[in-house]
Amino acid sequence: MHLLRLLVCCAAPAAQAQAPAAPEHVVQAALLYNFAAYTDWPPPPAETIEFCVIGSPPVFEALSSLQNKKIKGKALEIKTITTIAQAASCHVLFVGLAEHKKIHTMNQLMPAPPLLLVAEENDFDLQDVVIALRKQDGRYTFKINQTAAQARALNLSSRLLKLATLVY
Repeated sequence: MHLLRLLVCCAAPAAQAQAPAAPEHVVQAALLYNFAAYTDWPPPPAETIEFCVIGSPPVFEALSSLQNKKIKGKALEIKTITTIAQAASCHVLFVGLAEHKKIHTMNQLMPAPPLLLVAEENDFDLQDVVIALRKQDGRYTFKINQTAAQARALNLSSRLLKLATLVY
């Protein structure tokens, strides 16, 4: 079911939709939820899956609506962070455009934590990000850095990998 939602979010151009397109931050939150649903973290298993957002209050608000949802039987915990040190307990971290400069710093301070690091694609080094989102022609696509995922001991589902426009 989650994969179907992911396909709908990524594949259906907004111009073809009968209903008004969902706000951008709602689509990004749905993608984050689905990315997490198709990711396995290393043991020991956590009791919750912690979603963190830095630099994007609208995405944080959209994710907050998922507070009572579960992924793989684990409750979601949603929080906004303002410093890199606060990312230490996160399982999923979405970095807004305004905070891209912190991605490289975070990777220097916290080398390869088991963190699903997702950011909007921009002119930054993609080697520091596991999933890069890109909005093009009214729809979202994404690239997956499998090398970064493996370095972080994350196992991304083959079904998720097949949906990426690029896996490197």
